[in-house]
Amino acid sequence: MTLPPPRFAWPLSCALALTACTADIISPNPRVYDPAAGTWVGDPGAGGGGPGVATYDPHFSCDPSAAAPPAATPIKRLSKVHYTAALNEALAPLAAADRAALLDSVKGWLALVPEDTSLGDGLVTQAHVDATFSLAYALGTAVAASATYTNPLLASCGAGATRSSLSNATCLRSFVNAFGRRAFRRPLTAAETQDFVTFYGTLQADGLAGVLTRFLAHPLFFYPLDNEGQQRSGTEGVDATYQLDAYEQASRLTFFFWSSPPDDALLDAVPSLSAEQLVARVLDDARARRGVGDFYRHWLELDETPPLPSSVTPAFTAFAAGENVGAAGHNHREDMIREVVELGVHHTLVQPGRYEDLLTSPYAFAATADLARLYGTTAWNGDPSTLMPLPGGRRGLLTRAALVVSGSEITHPIFKGKRVRVQVLCDELAPPPPTLNITPLQPDVTQSQRQIVEQATAAQACQACHKQMNGLGFVTEGFDALGRTRTAEQKFDAQGAKVGEVAIDTTVTTAVVPGAQLTLAGPD
Repeated sequence: MTLPPPRFAWPLSCALALTACTADIISPNPRVYDPAAGTWVGDPGAGGGGPGVATYDPHFSCDPSAAAPPAATPIKRLSKVHYTAALNEALAPLAAADRAALLDSVKGWLALVPEDTSLGDGLVTQAHVDATFSLAYALGTAVAASATYTNPLLASCGAGATRSSLSNATCLRSFVNAFGRRAFRRPLTAAETQDFVTFYGTLQADGLAGVLTRFLAHPLFFYPLDNEGQQRSGTEGVDATYQLDAYEQASRLTFFFWSSPPDDALLDAVPSLSAEQLVARVLDDARARRGVGDFYRHWLELDETPPLPSSVTPAFTAFAAGENVGAAGHNHREDMIREVVELGVHHTLVQPGRYEDLLTSPYAFAATADLARLYGTTAWNGDPSTLMPLPGGRRGLLTRAALVVSGSEITHPIFKGKRVRVQVLCDELAPPPPTLNITPLQPDVTQSQRQIVEQATAAQACQACHKQMNGLGFVTEGFDALGRTRTAEQKFDAQGAKVGEVAIDTTVTTAVVPGAQLTLAGPD
């Protein structure tokens, strides 16, 4: 049994690299978007037609028989976010305030767990080992030292159970099975239960602290090993393929959609759920918004959005006049990040759609007056039924303020293009050669930022990379460094005086896949 297709199209352009697909990315499609109706109109295979604005609609054809066999799945640790959530879930029987107090007591060790460098960071270093083992010991010792913490964890033994109840063999086994299931995210085997029960007995007075420490430092806690399923093909230890079992499916789904492991209620239900029911239950939970939001933050590197302002200069002050940027009580950067997260959550969970819906969405998700003013609209109240189109025909993920903002009065086409090339198109860019002398762009009040970038990167040594980035950044030059629509680029001198305007050009022709050309045009 395999997981069914999701109820929405996965918003992962990278997934195309995992299928045997061919793409027609230059033929126009008659399917169009009707802003008034809020729907797509026309049949892509039958000529389409209808009101609205014609939209580029790439389509793909796949040959499942040409797909490569599944590759080996590397052993990966939990991300730091997921590891922290797993610690919290292991202590789920405790009151929320007590869990928070416990985790706060070990925050020093948690801080020593290295931060993840990317969405798929699975590197394990000595720092991970040292910090997680020390944290497990500190947390296990702290829990065992207080009845406030131990008594709720012993509820599986019955009402009124205390630490002394563990002298009863039935209670001890019940506790090991209950805590172990949350730690391993599946029921313990009989051999595992007996192993932990025996281990408890060898430690005598320190048995509880030892068992808790061992569970929290166990590889099955820190790694989603996915090694419980049935073998489907191949040879064990060589090229075998396994099917995830139901508990492993549950963990994968909840870590992705909830950013946390399965809770006790879901673990109770797993044996009775079909794969379809399991997916539906996870997606219908309010926590799915959190995990999907985290995905968009990591995928698009939203936490790398520059501070606003990055530096306070007379030119930026004049450029951003009237927008409250940097003023007390205003946080444009967080407003921008939140909008992209809401956009992703909406098209993933609230109004499930295809990848094209994410890239062409016309709706404003600006929840504050500050961001709404930058867009020229009114603040959204959070109700999906009240969503309004962005003014001027503006649409799509890549036109959002968080993806075009620079932190200064000058746009950064190179950075914008790199984000599209790497994060959206999933290409890799080689680092500049060590002999390349990179000099900062020089301001010029007579030239557009596009012209300045083109001249600075015209050399053949630069074009090896910049030909893959620049065009993808130029296409959104119709938006200024705060994300406002513009028809000309304002120029300021060092004292903040506006010294003129220059024309902008957003039309480019750039290769997005080998052998194909896609003409892009932004608002101008």
